[in-house]
Amino acid sequence: MNALESALAELAAARAAYDDAKGFAWSAPSEVASRLVVAADHVARVAGRPRAVALTDVPQCDPGAPMPQVLGDGYTVWLSYLLGGDGFSTDRAVLRFSGVDSVSFGGPNDEALPGHPLWGKGLAFDSFHEVIGSLWVATRERENSVHEHHRRARFARLRHFVFTFHDETFECLADGYAVGDDRGLGDVLRDWVEGTAEAGSR
Repeated sequence: MNALESALAELAAARAAYDDAKGFAWSAPSEVASRLVVAADHVARVAGRPRAVALTDVPQCDPGAPMPQVLGDGYTVWLSYLLGGDGFSTDRAVLRFSGVDSVSFGGPNDEALPGHPLWGKGLAFDSFHEVIGSLWVATRERENSVHEHHRRARFARLRHFVFTFHDETFECLADGYAVGDDRGLGDVLRDWVEGTAEAGSR
């Protein structure tokens, strides 16, 4: 195990300890939160610069026309896309991101992807990644630091995900994700459809 792998394992353990101690409370005890912050800082130092690492447990998208869709309710975001295959499949993957802080969905497309800040740092076409040493997480923490109840551990808990599709790029800061998890999606869709219908009738 190299230094970065060791630091990432330490961070994963610190995140798990934080989650166990936090439960449904607002925050975990200070010593647990401090361990998480120290572990996140250590990963950033060892990484040296942001890098995108491929995720291997996520279903591969159709490279030509994945047709990604994004839906969220403020804390949870669902990402759905067509699976790779013979080009005629209508099967879709669903990923559920929890503890979401921020989402970006749009450009760059595959032709402009070399202009992405993570290009040359592990980012690849039609692939799914986690960013180690994320500058976006650091920026969000800095933005939030003016809040009177700001807690560094909350941002040390966040993970930065990047999904590169043919025509869009999806990025998300969240606590984690689950593959094939559409819990709550029906309620969000129903509320969205009802809200759209009400707005149209005014």
